[in-house]
Amino acid sequence: MAGLLPYVALAGSCGTAMAAVLWRKLRRTRAELENHREAINHLQEGFYRSSLDGHQIQANPALVRLNGYRTEQEQLDAVKNIAAEWYVEAGRRDDFKCQLFERGHVSGFVSQVYRHKTRERIWISENARLVTDPENGTPLYYEGTVRDITHEMKLTETRDRLEKLAANLPGGLFQITQHGGRRVSIHYMSDTFVSLFGLQGVPAEDVLKCITSRIEPGDLKHYNEAFTASARELKPLDQQIRYSGTNDKEIWIHVTATPEVEEDGVIVWHGHALEITRQKEIEQRLERMANFDTLTSLPQRSVMEDRVKAAISACNRRGEYAALLFIDLDNFKQLNDTHGHEAGDELLRQVAQRMRSQTRACDTVARFGGDEFVIVIDNLGTDLELSREKAAAFASKLLNSFAEGFELQGSEHHCSPSIGISLIGPEQASVEEILSRADTAMYQAKKSGRNTFVIFDEKRENAGGAIAGYLSDLPGAADRGEFHLVFQPQIDRNGRISGAEAFIRWEHPEHGIIAPSDFMPAAEKSGLITEINEWVLHQAIERLASWQKNPQLRHLSLSVNLSVQQFSLPGFAENLKALLEKSEVDPSRLTLELPESLLTRNMKSVGSKMHQIKKAGVRFSLDDFGTGSASLANLNHLPVDEIKIDGLLVSSIENDGSSRSMIAGILGIAHALKLHTVAEHVGNALQHDYLQERGCGGFQGYHFHPPLSADVFEAVVVTRPQHGKLPLAS
Repeated sequence: MAGLLPYVALAGSCGTAMAAVLWRKLRRTRAELENHREAINHLQEGFYRSSLDGHQIQANPALVRLNGYRTEQEQLDAVKNIAAEWYVEAGRRDDFKCQLFERGHVSGFVSQVYRHKTRERIWISENARLVTDPENGTPLYYEGTVRDITHEMKLTETRDRLEKLAANLPGGLFQITQHGGRRVSIHYMSDTFVSLFGLQGVPAEDVLKCITSRIEPGDLKHYNEAFTASARELKPLDQQIRYSGTNDKEIWIHVTATPEVEEDGVIVWHGHALEITRQKEIEQRLERMANFDTLTSLPQRSVMEDRVKAAISACNRRGEYAALLFIDLDNFKQLNDTHGHEAGDELLRQVAQRMRSQTRACDTVARFGGDEFVIVIDNLGTDLELSREKAAAFASKLLNSFAEGFELQGSEHHCSPSIGISLIGPEQASVEEILSRADTAMYQAKKSGRNTFVIFDEKRENAGGAIAGYLSDLPGAADRGEFHLVFQPQIDRNGRISGAEAFIRWEHPEHGIIAPSDFMPAAEKSGLITEINEWVLHQAIERLASWQKNPQLRHLSLSVNLSVQQFSLPGFAENLKALLEKSEVDPSRLTLELPESLLTRNMKSVGSKMHQIKKAGVRFSLDDFGTGSASLANLNHLPVDEIKIDGLLVSSIENDGSSRSMIAGILGIAHALKLHTVAEHVGNALQHDYLQERGCGGFQGYHFHPPLSADVFEAVVVTRPQHGKLPLAS
């Protein structure tokens, strides 16, 4: 026993020394954390930390002061729903979360918000990052900084107003005020305004009554509706009215005004009125002389330019996007030279008819001149990248429609288009600039081998060959691990995440994330499309297999787009069946989305292959249904399980009665044929409610979630409730 005492003493002394070391490390860690917190507390900018559902869990003193509170705890207790209580612009919080969850960070995000306690409006610039678990990558929370930039924004607004006022002269200036939401009075009139409206000698209290009595009744109705909307939404007023001026002569007046809310709640419109009678007379005369092209019955260039101006104005007012497609027929001169001008004219007539069949009632198809056409598609939404994807999807569908030949002089003639696309956005771009951009993109499509489309990108255009630079890196991108899939959740009628659609992204080491619309046309031309599509299908099935091994994810289904080329490959059905058996996935959880144009091809061959694949248990969905030429008879005899309503139709629900009627018809057809329906590109609650009320079975779009990385998507599914109404991304 005595012999053990030295060892016991030694062990005791070692334990004491180790405890001392651990204690010193603990004290250093605590000191570092305290220093970190002290640094945050002394920041001049606001700092916060929030949970994934948007609830703040930490705020430094600068952020507490910015929101009008005295202590951190007071602010944390007061803030319940930051999306509804802080941001002035509806949907701004959704834009923030979309960027955060897709990129992992947000930089320089400028918004108008309320100082939370006092409800004073201020402008802020926000930076944030998504913090993930270092072991498994699961999102944990996000944190960021907030800077008050109200002073800078007010200086910018003042400068902009002065510039707009100077640009609008000559013409009549005025100020109108609205008190208490009802009583309207004219606060100021320039001499030129009095002269323009013939108000000499009219008492001030009778001015508005005098003006409204002389406005053409139909124009007065539209003017009043626009004025009410301007007061409600605080958006600029922009109206053209017919007015009975001196000697009852009808004149046209253009009225523009910008609303501003003063501290006492009174709304003041700072406006300008300009007579545009001569301009309107010229426009109407030109419209009568050159309204429609006699050969194709399409609007001609002058009318098309007016439609583009209207699209620009609408985009500026609503902060939305539209797109202009500049289309040139490939090798048209060769047809004229070999078959004569009569054959060329007939081809132009058939091309015009086919383009009209691919568009909605609210879109514009025009003949620009010769073998050049222009299509303007409206209502693409407020998100730039989503608008690019919609424009690309439409261009792809238009290209597919040309795959079917044209009947000329008793024989079949094949013709392809080269398409250049220019987005029309809220920025102040002219018609000439938009056409020039689309024309530039069209020539890039010609250089890329024709029968393709290119979307104009000013940054890449200025970079001098950046497009060609990164496209040269396309071969081998899969082997280098530069491709990855993102997943956009699909929501069922009960608000639950039932599955997702897989999309490919190319993460170029120099150019960053590249969307499919920018590289897939080049892949088709280079012959790489089959290899890329095979990669997507293999990756999607592997991901589906991993979900089925997870009890929290095994209920999910996955949709994958198939191209016409991929579906037509010899042995595709056999290879797919082997891949499914190897991965041991439930085939009924995989949905293959086929383009509607596939149904216009050899129906016997298409139907045989679809039935062969269907025997393996895979589901089929008909993509972008509603604007193509699929036959209902064909649809009834093919093993289709689902119809996806075209996203352009969905985005037009608020503005186009024809789109609403077409959607109602599609849902009726689907119900009669017992087909499931999914609406894509759902962008807001109004569209969702409209589709839900009419029996649509599933929904997909930025109103719910943007495309997410695999890890983020899986974390969202696991953390979201699986019963009851699904909360939207906050």
